[in-house]
Amino acid sequence: MNFSILEYSNSLRAFLERYSGLASQHNEKWETFLGSHPQSDLSSYLEEITRFDWESKDLPKVSSALQSFLQKIYHFLNISETYFYRDPEQLDTIIEDVVVPQIASYPKKHFKVWSAGCSRGEEVYTLAILLQNLKLSRFPTFSFEVFGTDIQSKSIEWAKLGRYEKYSVRADLPNSFLRFLDMSSGKVEVSPEIRNLVRFEVRNLLEKPNDYQHMIVCRNVLIYVTESQKSQILENFQKALVPGGILLTGHSELSSLVPPYFRIFHIPKKTSYYLSLPATEIENSDMAMEGEKRPKPKEEDTKIPTKFEFDGERMEKSYEEEVVLIESADRYMEQIQKWKELIYMDPEHLEAYYELSSLYWEMGERSQAKTYQSRAQVLIKNDPQIVDIWKSTKGWKQEWEAFFNETL
Repeated sequence: MNFSILEYSNSLRAFLERYSGLASQHNEKWETFLGSHPQSDLSSYLEEITRFDWESKDLPKVSSALQSFLQKIYHFLNISETYFYRDPEQLDTIIEDVVVPQIASYPKKHFKVWSAGCSRGEEVYTLAILLQNLKLSRFPTFSFEVFGTDIQSKSIEWAKLGRYEKYSVRADLPNSFLRFLDMSSGKVEVSPEIRNLVRFEVRNLLEKPNDYQHMIVCRNVLIYVTESQKSQILENFQKALVPGGILLTGHSELSSLVPPYFRIFHIPKKTSYYLSLPATEIENSDMAMEGEKRPKPKEEDTKIPTKFEFDGERMEKSYEEEVVLIESADRYMEQIQKWKELIYMDPEHLEAYYELSSLYWEMGERSQAKTYQSRAQVLIKNDPQIVDIWKSTKGWKQEWEAFFNETL
C-alpha cells in the first residue's frame, strides 16, 4: 500500500522518537530525503514498525534493512559535532575536583568511563589522554578504560581509526596533550598508546546498559532528545553507574529534570555534575548480565570522594550560595533551550550562537560563552556568504560585528 510523503514522514518520525529519542520536524529537506527512497521500501519499513511490541521492556529488534535505513536518517540529521578538548575548564574541573580525590583514595581501582553519544570519538580520546596524564604524573598504579558509544555506525567506524582532520583541533592544546597526537602528516592521529586504552561500540542510549561505570560523560547530547525519552536515558545511566558514580552533562542541559536517584553538585562559576545515589529499590534482575545477577559493589566502589571532602575550605558553599546558583540558572534555562533547538534545526543560525554566548556570559560560564562564539566564527570563516545571506534576508544587528570578529 502506498502513502503520501507526509504520511510516511509522520509515521517514521514518531517511530524515530520512540526508538531513539531523536526529534525531527517535517520540512522540505526531510521530504527530499524520503523522496529519494523507493515507496516500496518505505512501505516495507512502515509495515515492520506496526508489528513492534512496545509493551516489552527491551527495544524492538529491527531488521537489517530497517537498521540500514535508520543509519541513513541519523546521518541525515547530522547530530555529530565535537572536537578535541572541548570545554577544557569543565573537564579539568571534574578531573581535579572529583576524579582525583577518588583515585587518591583507591589508587589501584580500575576506573571505567563511558562517553555516551561520543560522535566520532574526539571526546573519548580526550578523556583517555587526561586520565593517562594523571597516571603518568601522579598515580602509577592507577588503571582505566574509556568506552565510547554512538548511535551512528559511521561515526564509530571513524572513531576506531583515531585519525582526524585538523578541524578537530580548535584550541591551543597543552604539551601534555599534544604528546599523544601526531600532526606531522597534515592530519591528527592519536597515538597507539591512547588507542589501546579505549573501545567503541554502536549503541542506542535507550538500550539497557550491560556493564558498570564509575563515570558517564554525556555532553551536548540530551538537548537533541525528547523529554519523555530523556527520562529513560537517565534511568539507564543510573543503572550503569556504581553507587556514587559521576554523571557529567553539558552546561544546564538537564534544566529542572533531575531524577530523584541523582544528586546535583555545583562548582561555582565552573560547572555542575551529578552523583548516582544507591538504588536499593532496583531488583538485581534489572541489571542481570549474561544470566547472572548484579553483584554487590565492593566497599571501595560505593563511595566517590570529592574535592569537597579533601579541600573543604576552598570548596565549601553556603546554602544561600547554592540557592542563588540554582535560581540564576533557572532564569536563563528556557531561553538557552530555545536557542539550542534553533541551532539543532539550523546549524548556521548565527543569531542563536550570539544569544547563547551572551546568556552563558551573563551566567558567569565564560568558557561556554567562548565556545559558542568560536563556533560562529568558524562557520563564517568556512563560508563567508553566511553573513551576506543574514544581512539580506534576516536582518543584522550592529553589536554582532564585534562578536563575530573579536574574541571574548
